[in-house]
Amino acid sequence: MSEKDNIARVTQLYEACPRGDYRSRTHGTAAVSNWVFIWKLREGRVYSYEQFHDAELAALFR
Repeated sequence: MSEKDNIARVTQLYEACPRGDYRSRTHGTAAVSNWVFIWKLREGRVYSYEQFHDAELAALFR
């Protein structure tokens, strides 16, 4: 099976980052958050993605 065939068979990719540091310019507060992206592919091309962040990141904007 060729590399091109392998790429065509992939339907979902997961990209995880164990940690990201963020700072709100508006509030001046900081947070550390874990996150993950889920990339959905069709015929080797991205057609949608979702991202999920730790709840601590949402608290940064409150």
